[in-house]
Amino acid sequence: MLKPSIESNADTEYPMHQVALWEEPKRAMPVAFARGALFRASAKCERKQLNGPIVTTSDVRINYVGQELRTNDEEVLMFLLHQLRGKSTKDPEQLKIHLTRHEMLRQLEWPTSSDYYRELEDSLDRMKQGTLDVHYRGQSGRKHKLSQSILRKLAVDDKEGPNPKWTVWVEPEILKFFGHHDDYYEVTWMERVRLSRPLSKKTHSFLSMLRLREHSQLALSCTELWKLSGSETATVKSFKVVFKRCLEELVKDGAIGRWAIKGDVLWCTAPGIAEIDPAKAVSISFFMDGEPHMS
Repeated sequence: MLKPSIESNADTEYPMHQVALWEEPKRAMPVAFARGALFRASAKCERKQLNGPIVTTSDVRINYVGQELRTNDEEVLMFLLHQLRGKSTKDPEQLKIHLTRHEMLRQLEWPTSSDYYRELEDSLDRMKQGTLDVHYRGQSGRKHKLSQSILRKLAVDDKEGPNPKWTVWVEPEILKFFGHHDDYYEVTWMERVRLSRPLSKKTHSFLSMLRLREHSQLALSCTELWKLSGSETATVKSFKVVFKRCLEELVKDGAIGRWAIKGDVLWCTAPGIAEIDPAKAVSISFFMDGEPHMS
């Protein structure tokens, strides 16, 4: 199998201090964040407290300290980053989002109920309190190294008022991943928010990061996807049972065309491609040495 490729036809490079601009129907995330189990495909009520290495692909190393992050936290971060498109990273005080909780939930496409207000606040707090240590060399050759939280700080105006506004500052180092097209990936937002299962959302991120639509067809190892997803299924066999339901959800959502699992290999096509042709599929291996990086 080949080394994971995120090459694209775009050769967009933005000024060193400018966050990239992507289209409104899209959301974007650093490629390094999708190449591992940083945002886990889990739905259990109790979140684990983590302190150490995250399972990643061979070209990324991530250590994380804090309450575990999940796919709903990933969506919150996608939303926050979307508000900062095109901004300069020179002045950290300008890298902020100033909205009410209600406005945030509406843009996240989450219900505006007390449970979701609480989940939003908890998610923001997790990303402020947790710390990341990331080492990644992008396809562009740029090295990314950071050791910090995702969010710089939070503030609330008139918290006891009827509709207080929240101000969220994103760490400028996170935004440096958006200087070159190959160092971040885009997802189709409405596809993402229609998905109900955490593993479906995680798979959507994987396939977007690997640019399924540009390659047309991909071949991936189910065992590798199991390890990288953060799924709490005990074996790859039990993972496949859940995974097949998720793949059907992705087909129904229009995020993929067709899929098939033969042995350990997942074959899948981009939307609009009805037939799987193994000869045309780009085969990808995430672990060059046979094992994920854990240090």
